[in-house]
Amino acid sequence: MTISNCAKSLSRRRVAAASLVEVTCGSVVLFLVVIILVDLGLLIYGVSLNDSVCRDAARKSASGNPIQAESRALLLISQMNSRNSGLVSHFRLVPPVEIEITSQPKLRRNPENDVLVNPGGLVTGSVTVTTQVEITPFALQFVLGGKDPLKFQSKQTFPISYVMPPD
Repeated sequence: MTISNCAKSLSRRRVAAASLVEVTCGSVVLFLVVIILVDLGLLIYGVSLNDSVCRDAARKSASGNPIQAESRALLLISQMNSRNSGLVSHFRLVPPVEIEITSQPKLRRNPENDVLVNPGGLVTGSVTVTTQVEITPFALQFVLGGKDPLKFQSKQTFPISYVMPPD
């Protein structure tokens, strides 16, 4: 083997080794980018789902007797927690459910027996519900050192649609 053949063989090995190093570094960078994109997708999905749960809880709590608004919101949130098992299923209601009643029927005295009677009628106002979700992304768990998960809140307001029945 001559010196020129040996140099050619050595140069081919260097090119192959450099290509192998480039592929390895590129694979590591690509893997990190994919993990970050998965985390961002998880965050976007969790925040979107929290907005949806909050909107549904506000709608449900506004469609009935305002006294029971919080219990209806809690029921819906517990249903969503049991339905969405997995990474995004830690929804919780941030108390209190804010109820603002602008008009409601006034009690009247019954002339026969002098007792206050509810005449029934339309109740108007609004209900505001705030929900919170905790999301723990994969890569951020290691970056943050396993600390508390990220918390996101959503707040929705819906008009009350309730007709109070007469006594």
